[in-house]
Amino acid sequence: MGWDDNLGFYLNFERLLWAVPEDAEWIALSDQDDRWLPDKLEKLVPLLRTVSLATGQARVVSWPDGRVLLESTDRKVVPPEDLLFQNQVTGALSVFRRDLLDVALPFPRLHTVTQLHDHWLGICAGAVGGYAVRDEVVQDYVQHVGNIVGEVATHRGWTPAGFLRRIRELGDAYEGGHSIAQCARACQVQSYGWRRLIVETLSERVAELPPGIALARARLLLDGPARNTWEMLWHAARSSATSWWVVATFLPGIPYELVRRRATRRDAPTYSAAPH
Repeated sequence: MGWDDNLGFYLNFERLLWAVPEDAEWIALSDQDDRWLPDKLEKLVPLLRTVSLATGQARVVSWPDGRVLLESTDRKVVPPEDLLFQNQVTGALSVFRRDLLDVALPFPRLHTVTQLHDHWLGICAGAVGGYAVRDEVVQDYVQHVGNIVGEVATHRGWTPAGFLRRIRELGDAYEGGHSIAQCARACQVQSYGWRRLIVETLSERVAELPPGIALARARLLLDGPARNTWEMLWHAARSSATSWWVVATFLPGIPYELVRRRATRRDAPTYSAAPH
């Protein structure tokens, strides 16, 4: 199976999943350069009897020298509201039930760097049937300069100058420039915006949101009070499941998030009691 056009990795995965036969029982995604251990499916598929998605750990190796960068990833099961902030599901490590696609397709769309198919699939699984992590290495996850999404985090060498440079890059890539306004909008979309789209899309497709996701949705409503912006961030900062660098990615987007909330409340229609 193949296509002549390239839609980008996010929509390429969506198109591939649309092509999954109705009678398929489960789906395993794979990156073209990863190396599975022979018993990967034997370890993961049985977990689908009780959950919608199963994932494992990976040994991270560099290409072409084969150097081991990380002996094992650290995927773990977290509450859905924590999964919303920091993804624990890597598509290449996972298998999932066919019926998960009934919720996941079509993918929500947002022009931002954080729009990731496996984050969306993980959230869907967390909302409908849960997910499980087998704490064993099931494959080598190969890293090279061509990786769309990498495993070895660039935040380990974090510096203020590097953080500012990354913000400028986001503005250039997604807003067409790096003015203060463009950078603020790009940062708001990749943090608050992507999570808002996730919970709104999910609320339209499942009968009942998990309590933590429902609370996150309430905090993300644009016509809600400004304090919700800070409460959501405070929850993430307090959670042991959210890394400090994920919390940091929200900070530059706060000014534009507050502007959007203020504009939404200002433009909301007002109603007065009808005269008797």
